[in-house]
Amino acid sequence: MARALVVFASLAVAASAAADGGHVSRLPPGRVHVAAVDQRSLSPAAAGQPWSLAIDAVVGVTSRLSLGVSHSALALGRARGGGGWCRTSDAHVCATSYNGGYLDARWAAPGLPRIDLLARLGVDGVAPWKPVARLGAAVSRRAGRWWWGGQAEVAIALGNRALGNGDAVIAPLWGGRDLGRCAVWMQSGLRGPVDDFDEAFELPVLVGGSLRVGPVVVGARAGFAQLLGPQNSGNLRAGELWLAWTR
Repeated sequence: MARALVVFASLAVAASAAADGGHVSRLPPGRVHVAAVDQRSLSPAAAGQPWSLAIDAVVGVTSRLSLGVSHSALALGRARGGGGWCRTSDAHVCATSYNGGYLDARWAAPGLPRIDLLARLGVDGVAPWKPVARLGAAVSRRAGRWWWGGQAEVAIALGNRALGNGDAVIAPLWGGRDLGRCAVWMQSGLRGPVDDFDEAFELPVLVGGSLRVGPVVVGARAGFAQLLGPQNSGNLRAGELWLAWTR
């Protein structure tokens, strides 16, 4: 557990986050971002089979605060397994129609430019009920057309620990380049349970791209959810297609 918390603290300082790579941080007051995300399995035995349909949204409340709702794996810093409206397929069987989501709050850290603090409250599943609080931080960096970012969070289980709800570290990292109206990027990071972190952490490897037409962005992301780590596997693959609108 101690090592997991050291890793989290290091990533919280060194990581950077931006409204790039499909990730949205704080917005100016009055601005709204909404995304519909189609999440699918790309594993060999169920390639292309649907996983869930997720809706994400962010609204700028003040110059320092944004509120939102997150369902997709992309918005939740995962490589696969987001919430939203579950779709039974060869990839998996849905226990319930709704598979969970989070309410988010992001606010500018006092005296620390480019650093946002993040708090989430939600459920990682409803059968059984898995309530979770997540606390973290993010910062942003950009140099011309190049940008890189990341986000470090600790997830704290608020109940049903005996039924598989546990504490975790989630820290996605990504970097990319703008190409006119298009953007391309790579993503990795770190995810693992606080207990037995050394034996179960995961390092995903994904690639993504997007096209902007006015206020609308069409994007895609695909890759390996658990390519590196103690329990690495090349068979755990996932992909997402999304349509986002910002005004």
